[in-house]
Formats: sequence, C-alpha cells, structure tokens
Amino acid sequence: MSNAGHPPPLLIPATGHPRHLTGPATPDPPLGVSPGTERREGRFDLHDGDILLLYTDGLVERRGTDITQSMDQLAHRAAALSSPGRSLASLLRDLLPPAGEAIDDIALVAFRADRNHHPTA
Repeated sequence: MSNAGHPPPLLIPATGHPRHLTGPATPDPPLGVSPGTERREGRFDLHDGDILLLYTDGLVERRGTDITQSMDQLAHRAAALSSPGRSLASLLRDLLPPAGEAIDDIALVAFRADRNHHPTA
C-alpha cells in the first residue's frame, strides 16, 4: 500500500471488526507530481472473505463534523458488507449527506479476497 493523501483503506475482515489500515505517517506526493520520486509502501495480508474498501475523502469529509467520527461511522456501517444482500450502493445511500448539502466527489471500490474464485475471460 502506498498513500498519496487519500483516506486509509478500510479492511472488513471475514471475522472480526472493520479497521482502517494505516501506512506511512506522512503521505507521499500525489502521483505524477514528482516523477521518479520513490514511494513508501506498507504491507498487509488479506484472507479469504476479507473485503478491502477504498474510498475518496468525499465519503467521510463533512463540514462541521470531525473526520474521525465519519471514518468510525463508515467502519460501523461497512461491517454489513459481509452480509448477503448488502451492496456498495446500499452503503453509499447510508452515508450520503441529507439532500441539499454540498458534497465532494465520492468513489468507492471494494475487493473481496477469494482464492477459490477463478473468473472466466
């Protein structure tokens, strides 16, 4: 894992509680700003059934709300992704601000580790 200033990924383990993965304390510069700059990396393991959630800051930054609270709320609500029938769309609906409130761009990407799944071409 390398960080260019984005919020930390959220690990939703198959068993246990979600937690944010932290890497280097200071993020590296955004990609492409300083070509050739060496990036720091952190490593972590994924196990079958674990979900890794990547997201942009627009999902957790709200005017007048501490970002730590928003990230805790994300972890709490994202735990349901390991339940059948829960989707990223439902998580997004749960976390969107009330209608009329300005929001920044939001992107979500989820990866579920499954060594037994072999996609077809």
